[in-house]
Amino acid sequence: MHREPSIHSKRPGRRRSRWLKAAGALAVILLVWGGLPRPQMDSPDGGWSRVVRDRHGTLLHIAAAADGRYRVWTPLAGVSPYWVQATLHKEDRWFRWHPGVNALALLRAAGRALSGNSGGGASTLTMQVARLHWHLETRSVAGKLVQIGRALQLERHYSKDQILEAYFNLAPFGGNVEGAGAAASLWCGRDAMQISQREAIALSVIPQSPATRQPGRPRAAPRLAAAQGRLAAMLEKQAGLRADPLVAQFTLTPPGPPPHEAPHLCRRLLQASAAHEIASTLDLAMQQQIQRGISAHLQRTRDEGIVNACALLVHAPSREVLAYVGSADYADRDICGMVDGLRARRSPGSALKPFVYGLALDQGLIHPRSLLSDAPIGFNDYNPENFEGEFLGPIHANDALVRSRNIPAVALANRLGEGGLYRFLQRGGVDLPKPADYYGLALALGGCGITPVQLAALYCGLADDGQPRSLVFARSPAQTAAAAPPSTASLALSERKTGILPVREDSASSLSVNETTGWKPVVHDRQDAYPPLLSAAARFLVLNMLRGAAELGPEYGFARATPGVAWKTGTSHGFRDAWAVGVRGDYVLLVWLGNFSGRGNNALVARHCAVPLLFDLFTRLQLPDRASVPPAGVRQVDLCATSGELPGQWCQQTAVGWFIPGVSPIGLCQLHRRILVDGQTGKRVARDDGRPGLRHEVHEFWPPDQLELFRKAGLPRRIPPEPETASDTLIGLDPGQAPVITAPLHGRNYQLGGGPADSAIQLQARATPGVRCLYWFDGEAFLGSCAPTDSLPWPAPPGDHHLRVLDDHGRSGDTNIRVRR
Repeated sequence: MHREPSIHSKRPGRRRSRWLKAAGALAVILLVWGGLPRPQMDSPDGGWSRVVRDRHGTLLHIAAAADGRYRVWTPLAGVSPYWVQATLHKEDRWFRWHPGVNALALLRAAGRALSGNSGGGASTLTMQVARLHWHLETRSVAGKLVQIGRALQLERHYSKDQILEAYFNLAPFGGNVEGAGAAASLWCGRDAMQISQREAIALSVIPQSPATRQPGRPRAAPRLAAAQGRLAAMLEKQAGLRADPLVAQFTLTPPGPPPHEAPHLCRRLLQASAAHEIASTLDLAMQQQIQRGISAHLQRTRDEGIVNACALLVHAPSREVLAYVGSADYADRDICGMVDGLRARRSPGSALKPFVYGLALDQGLIHPRSLLSDAPIGFNDYNPENFEGEFLGPIHANDALVRSRNIPAVALANRLGEGGLYRFLQRGGVDLPKPADYYGLALALGGCGITPVQLAALYCGLADDGQPRSLVFARSPAQTAAAAPPSTASLALSERKTGILPVREDSASSLSVNETTGWKPVVHDRQDAYPPLLSAAARFLVLNMLRGAAELGPEYGFARATPGVAWKTGTSHGFRDAWAVGVRGDYVLLVWLGNFSGRGNNALVARHCAVPLLFDLFTRLQLPDRASVPPAGVRQVDLCATSGELPGQWCQQTAVGWFIPGVSPIGLCQLHRRILVDGQTGKRVARDDGRPGLRHEVHEFWPPDQLELFRKAGLPRRIPPEPETASDTLIGLDPGQAPVITAPLHGRNYQLGGGPADSAIQLQARATPGVRCLYWFDGEAFLGSCAPTDSLPWPAPPGDHHLRVLDDHGRSGDTNIRVRR
């Protein structure tokens, strides 16, 4: 008999079927979940704004992104905790726990929609990120489903913190401002980490309705204040946070247009790097101090036609630029303010002279108190003159440098070997497109083009290690984090996210923060690839010589110079450029005044217009000084105060001077000598023959040419008494001292033309005191004679010539030259 199966016998099969279906559905869900592709969230479609910050993280410049919006990438760690808390309570309290979609909120929203009540949405913070990133239209059911799917996709591949970080970089904050970084800077004038609780509440309510709550619009202020009050009450009720009772009355007031500080430097950095975020070496406080100083100075000089200036402040050991002022006013079209004067090639005038003296010190040509000749001199067709058109005669090297005498500098440049100043400038990074002969000796007086940046780099080498290193304008992310103040150290930007590229040629140094002084230089150990441009001894001596100019303030028409500053001026030919460069401790400050058009102005004399500005800026900046420690390669010694040589027994006055042992040309002073004088005749006698009235006197025995220089300079020296007889002429002289030919120069090629001005070579020689006549010979051919104080014109024929000069005591000197027509 057939029996129907019991209903109870079907239940186990149905249960297994249900479980299989559920497992299959779960497997499909897991497969779909696991197969969701990872979306790229590195950059929004419109890209990021390009941003330049100073060394402390302060915003200097922000440019709109490609789509015209301000959008600055900011890490979550760089957002104020107040802001994060207010945003989560406003947008998504359950953000940390849901999988990207809040099902309960969706059901409540659906119920309200069916009942015709549209009070509130159900979008989670993850769903808002999906809408903002993919630009979704979410008002339709289909659009909402796509949004939900994208939210799940984000949750699948990104952590909660990464999603929250994305929200803070994409959320709209009114107008064309998006993201926390741009909103904090443009609406509050500060960094996102520095946002206060009151500001955080105000900013957190903007994304819900950015069009009606934009800061700075009077009509939006009531709506913004009401939303702030509701959020503050919510925070106090739900989070137990005691909010500011005045938060509902607080109004976000934008500080002004987007920042545009140090525009010339920012433009330079943005042109040199494709990075979105650039951390410059600039110190905004120092930059603004210098800008104020320039403005005040130009107000005083405007009546003289001086209306533009540039300035550069550099920390020498690191070569980091702390202030960069490319013009007096970037927005002033009358002075072409948008032109970056620090990149323009200008004539430096006398600002290169310290390097001529440094090379001469290294090559053993002088020491700081060596006597140089400041007198008319000619180098074939080149006849340099001093700025004032006058001459001082014999002058010590240190005085010649600080008083910026042209003739001694050119004469020294002529004696330099090893490529001289031309090779020095090439090694120092100065672009000299022409060969050395093109510039000639005029190079020592600024006869070339050099940018203020290049000149500042040369002075940094003088103040530091002598190495030819370029200036540094931007820093790496690691250096930025190390140098930021403690409150903003967490704002160091991710290199992966922003693509920060340091704009610098040297990575051997950085600056780190000291909580009491703000920041201090830290120079890492490095192995220099090149020998220094100047030795440590020469650098020390040059700076020490330049510090001697401190007493020239009243003479040059300005207040006493700042103590400890080594400074030099430069005025270009035609009064087109006025320079002043100062070194104080580890800092180099350069100023330039002039016109970008190149128009000359007789008021552009550096000592009168650039130096007062230089020391005013030093006073404003209050830069720390450091003790000048002599290197191991220099020593001090007592020298004759007049001749600059080691004092002999008859030298009555001495002065302490520096020299480089084994290099500096120092000998025993031969200037002061004791002689016998007949008291009745006043003449010099050879020996004590017992006659009454003989006495000993000490006199200076200057060469005739130098005595003539003193006379022309209005500083006549006391001449020793005449000898009693002709046989006594050599009394007090060194019989081995022969005349030295000073023109023409040994081994040089001379090209003579047909005109009267360049048809002859002037023959000149330096003779021993007591010499009255010099005789000149070309080989064995007699050319003529002249006094030691004069020159003999010689119409030289083409060819090689062996010139000799013979004094009236039979001593001779010679030289070889080549003449071409």
